[in-house]
Amino acid sequence: MIASVDGKPITLLDLDHFADGRGRLLPPEERRSRRDLLEALIRSRMFAEEFEKNGIHAEDEDVEAYIDSRLVQTGSSRADIEAALARMGLKWEDYFERMREEVQRLALINREIRAKVTVSPEEVRRAWKTSAEYETKDRVEIGDIYLPLPDDPAEAQALREQAREVYELARRGGFGEAARKYSKGPTASAGGHLGVFDIGALSEVFAREVAKLDEGEVSEPFEVDGAIHLLKVFKRFPPGRVPLEEVREEIYEKLYDELLQQRYERWMREDLRRRHHVTVQIDDAPWRADL
Repeated sequence: MIASVDGKPITLLDLDHFADGRGRLLPPEERRSRRDLLEALIRSRMFAEEFEKNGIHAEDEDVEAYIDSRLVQTGSSRADIEAALARMGLKWEDYFERMREEVQRLALINREIRAKVTVSPEEVRRAWKTSAEYETKDRVEIGDIYLPLPDDPAEAQALREQAREVYELARRGGFGEAARKYSKGPTASAGGHLGVFDIGALSEVFAREVAKLDEGEVSEPFEVDGAIHLLKVFKRFPPGRVPLEEVREEIYEKLYDELLQQRYERWMREDLRRRHHVTVQIDDAPWRADL
């Protein structure tokens, strides 16, 4: 006997079977050594005791549904899983029972932990006010009239002259009309509207031209990368914070997940261990080995 859980022995043969079977489906950090595998087997035994005590059992259809959801999340197929199992010398049944244990573990966590984790509105607001993630920089809402220059010098000069006429129309309040009529850019049909951008994300040329404009103003025609552009600043947004209502749910879910993970780790490390009598009768050193 190398360990026991609630008086039930774990033998070296048990560990070998675990290492050669479902233990191979564990994350790498849980199977770096035989001692790590032993700890994983002890946890599995403790969970099995908890499942029995709480009457938790996952039916086959629940396991199937869980597997299907994991396949969707990872973009994998059953054939992919079966091929990976075959390379490890395992069967679908090994994977299926590992997933049954996972479904039961989640059910136990819901019962023991999830209902006890709460995030208050004040905590959400405090995270919103203190996190740099929700700060906004100088932003600007802009539009662009895009006129690609032809290769022929005479045609290019004619377009430059036309661009002056387009500018006069645009600056007198007809920017959208001018964009729809003259622009060759992808947003022409939308009146040249490009969207809202951090000023720091604009190209050097665009940023320089935007800096000259107040809200509602249109730049004079300028050339860059083989095209003539006319920019309009629709609106400027000073630095501030993303409105709380836009990110309230996101912050809540993030805080909840963090607290849930912390509570789960503490429950695994302290609460679960206190509920069971665990003995380990080996030293760590002789067990260190690559698997």
